[in-house]
Amino acid sequence: MTMTVGQFNFLLDRRISEIEDGYSPKETDMRSMFYSMPDPTNYIERGAAMNPRGPMRAFAGIHTYPDVAQGYQWQSTHKQFADGVQIERLLAMFDLHNYAGTRLMDLKNTGDITVQIHAALLFNNGFSASDATFDYSSTEGVATFGTHTTTSATADTSSGFINRGTSGLNWTSLKSALVSFRRFRNQEGQPWGSDHQATALVVPPELGPTAEELMGTKMGMSGINSEQTIKNILEGKYKVITWNRLSDSNNWFLINESMCKEHNKFIVAQEPELKQLTNMDEESAKCNIYGAWTVARTPVWQFGFGSEVS
Repeated sequence: MTMTVGQFNFLLDRRISEIEDGYSPKETDMRSMFYSMPDPTNYIERGAAMNPRGPMRAFAGIHTYPDVAQGYQWQSTHKQFADGVQIERLLAMFDLHNYAGTRLMDLKNTGDITVQIHAALLFNNGFSASDATFDYSSTEGVATFGTHTTTSATADTSSGFINRGTSGLNWTSLKSALVSFRRFRNQEGQPWGSDHQATALVVPPELGPTAEELMGTKMGMSGINSEQTIKNILEGKYKVITWNRLSDSNNWFLINESMCKEHNKFIVAQEPELKQLTNMDEESAKCNIYGAWTVARTPVWQFGFGSEVS
């Protein structure tokens, strides 16, 4: 729809001294915190993994050569996003408040919002096995935070393959998640490193005060532990990241920041790009924004633990 003099005649009214614009303050770009951003390679981005080797076998006089197992594959599709506004030339000429002239700024804000909504899919869609936004899928067929499987014929998945909880954020549940994180196993059922642990606690604004209390209290404070002599072993253990783009007020996440960035990918074919054009036939100005990207995760899920609280 074109912005016309008839619809927006208040922009020509000298009695109006000020018009409050509709755009929001600029958001912090969180992509660099949670994602690597490799260059695009294909319209449908694809990746695969090989299973790691297990321990050596006892040597019985002759070498054996066990099968090498392929791991899971993933794919995600680049999608296009666009928006725009069309302004009657006469309105642009006599606009006393330069509202028409600032539409590019408004569209820039639209692009920033869209990028952050998609960056937050890592957590907001983390308990779902697929993502319709970018047609992401993995041959494992399991959510980022869930009960995982393996393509190995010999790995024991009875423990160390679950990175999802259901408890609300408190001292007990966070300690339990700490242990679960340390017990994660690889595709051959081996422990994920000797010192594998989380580095950050990611929460929505509603859980921010609780997270700060858990990380900032030494011992004996109400809400942490009723036994005054027990030290809070969680004090300062994790960096608290409070993000208002998390859609659920109760869900919370532990991540290893460097692993999270390595194994989650925000692949940009085109960052949001602004253009201003003139439609000579209709005597109107057009402001457009366009971008294209996709979001994906490798088969590695051991970077995080999520609690889906009902």
